[in-house]
Amino acid sequence: MTKQNYHYPIDLSWNHQEIKDVINFFTVVEDVYEQGVDYENVLMSYKTFKNVVPSKSEERQISRDFEEVSGYSIYRVVTSAKELKQQFLEIKTPIKKSKKRLKL
Repeated sequence: MTKQNYHYPIDLSWNHQEIKDVINFFTVVEDVYEQGVDYENVLMSYKTFKNVVPSKSEERQISRDFEEVSGYSIYRVVTSAKELKQQFLEIKTPIKKSKKRLKL
């Protein structure tokens, strides 16, 4: 599967290295869905991501924004890596975007 064109949720107050670290984590999450990744790589890149984004509320917002543009769940990837501890982590199905309907 080829990478889609979308914009990562980036905080412009981050320095160059922090932006690189966050983008690297997003790429690892994408790779889990697209080709599979060693679970230790997932946990290492998540730890680096958490150094940049230590706040749980900010992490949730970034995760929601990332999932909205990519269809990939950071929560699902990190939880799977922590719980399953498989050598090779691969998630086959991305999150389907739900269409909100207004009831009148």
